[in-house]
Amino acid sequence: MEGTDPDWISFLISSQVITHDKMLENCEDNIEFFLRRISLMKDKLGVLLLQLPTLRTEHLALLSNFLAILPKDYRFSVEVRNKELLQHELYSLLRNYNVALAVAEHPFWAKHEILTADFAYIRWEGDRRKVKGTMGQVEVNKTTNIAECANKIKNLLDGQIERAYYSGHPPTDAKQLLDILSI
Repeated sequence: MEGTDPDWISFLISSQVITHDKMLENCEDNIEFFLRRISLMKDKLGVLLLQLPTLRTEHLALLSNFLAILPKDYRFSVEVRNKELLQHELYSLLRNYNVALAVAEHPFWAKHEILTADFAYIRWEGDRRKVKGTMGQVEVNKTTNIAECANKIKNLLDGQIERAYYSGHPPTDAKQLLDILSI
C-alpha cells in the first residue's frame, strides 16, 4: 500500500506470525517486536487477544511454554474455537498465568463462561453472513443481546473479577453497553 509505514505492516504481520504461522514456537523475536510496538499505546492498552483457531489438546504444552515467556505486565486473553479444549487442563493453565479465556459469543463456537483470570474478555463475533460490512452503519439490531451481555458483565463485576473487556462493533455496541451499565 502506498504511503503505509512499513513498520506498521510488519507489526500487523508479526502478531499473526506468532499465533498462526509459528504456532507459538520459536517466536521470541516476534513477541518482542510486537510488544515494543503495542506498548506505544501506554495506558490505552487493554487486553492482548491471542486468537488460536487451530489449537488442539495436543498443543497445550506449546501454549504453556508460550505463556511462560510472556511479560507479566500485560493482560492477555486466549480465544480457542475447538470445544475439546474447554476442559480443566486448559482452565488450570490459563489460571496459572492469569490469562483470560475469551468468552466468545459466536453462532458456531462452543459457548462457555469460564473465568480464568482476575478480568474477563468478552468477544462478540456475530454471524458475518448476516451483514454486508457497511462501515459506520448498524446492520443487525443487537439491543437484546447487548442487554444480556451487560447483565453478564454486571454479574461478573459483582465480586468475581475486577475488570471486564468487551469487543464488538465498537461505536454502537459500546455505547449501548455503557448506557445499560450506567458507566
